[in-house]
Amino acid sequence: MRRSRSLEHAYRATAYCVRLPQGECVLRVGERNPRLDEWLKAQGIGCWSIITAWNPASRQLSAQQNRQRQRVLRAQLLIGGCRFFAAENQAADGSWPTEPSFFVPALPPGEVARLAKQHGQNAFLWGAPGKAARLCWRPTAPR
Repeated sequence: MRRSRSLEHAYRATAYCVRLPQGECVLRVGERNPRLDEWLKAQGIGCWSIITAWNPASRQLSAQQNRQRQRVLRAQLLIGGCRFFAAENQAADGSWPTEPSFFVPALPPGEVARLAKQHGQNAFLWGAPGKAARLCWRPTAPR
C-alpha cells in the first residue's frame, strides 16, 4: 500500500453512513457524532469501527468480486460473534463508487486491523464515545 496525499484526502472526504436501529448516522474522519455517542453509551459500547472488503488497496474490482469479498468478511464477523450493522462509504465528490461496509461496535482495534490486513484494506475507521472518528492506516491501530 502506498499512502499518498490524494488517497488520504479521499478517505477524509468520505461520508461513512451507518444504519443503526434508531436511524442513519453520518460519520466523518476527525469529527464526533453526538447521536452515535448517545447510542453507544446507552448500549454500553466502548468503541466501534467501520470496515469493508470492497476494492482492496483502493483498486476497483468488479461488483461480483466485491460482493464475494464482502460475503467472506460478513461470514467472519458472524463466526466471530460480532454484532454489526450495514454501512456505506460515500465519496464526497462522487469520484469513487459507493462501497458497502460494516459498522462493528465493540470489536477490539487489533482485530479490526487484522481483518483490514486480511482483506487488503489500506485503512479503516475507528472511534469511541466522545471522541472524533479516526482514520487508521494499516498496519497501525489505536491502543
